[in-house]
Amino acid sequence: MSASVQTYLRNQRISETLQRWPWLYTEVQKTRHRRKGFVRRIVTRNHAIMIEGFPRSGTSFAVQAMQSANPALVGRIATHLHTSAHLIRATQLAVPGMVLVREPAAAITSMIALGIQTGRLDLDTANNTEKAAVIAQATRRYAALHQTLLGLRDQLMIVRFEDATADFGAVIDAFNRRFGTTFGRFEHTPEATAEIFERSKKRKKVHLSPDAGRNEIKQTLSAHYAAPANVSNRQIAERVHAECLGAATRVAPRGERVGTP
Repeated sequence: MSASVQTYLRNQRISETLQRWPWLYTEVQKTRHRRKGFVRRIVTRNHAIMIEGFPRSGTSFAVQAMQSANPALVGRIATHLHTSAHLIRATQLAVPGMVLVREPAAAITSMIALGIQTGRLDLDTANNTEKAAVIAQATRRYAALHQTLLGLRDQLMIVRFEDATADFGAVIDAFNRRFGTTFGRFEHTPEATAEIFERSKKRKKVHLSPDAGRNEIKQTLSAHYAAPANVSNRQIAERVHAECLGAATRVAPRGERVGTP
């Protein structure tokens, strides 16, 4: 097995083990990132909100949109650990949170494609068995996170990826109703969205906006996700995704109003 694949799978196994103890997991992450700005994203009692999800589920856009409408939240949003333990720890600390849910095929292939694109994962020399192992692990990770989320549905707000990327202002409205918060509304216009993407490009953050090169990589990974070897993992991931959609908070389309969810 290639060194890159071995390292990836080993790191995932370590993460899965540590996540059995959410407090320990977050403390380890704080130590890992203690000299980096990222440490401010790891949940504490001082955070005003958590915005989380499986990688490539729209969390970066959601965080940028929330901060755009609420500048005082910079440094006060727990986000981007993309793990079950982070969700659990937020509920233990009574930090209100939303978790974005995207369908598994798109989220999983996009996560791995970004890893390849940024050089964190090298599958160029990997054989089909190794690629299948990476896809299988990612599919199991997706299922585990969303199974945890279903168990926390009364404490965290489940948000459909399509709602967050179509009208995040309506998502904020629903969140305020659910938790009694008073966050400012993001006006989800083409201009506001373009500004977020442009700001991301200036910071050389390639992950936020769509990317043609990444889409090409995703196409090649899709066959491995749909392969018979991944069928049992895929069925579980797709089942829990459907259950999460069923538990998602109703978000009113622009111009409509709904009652408390």
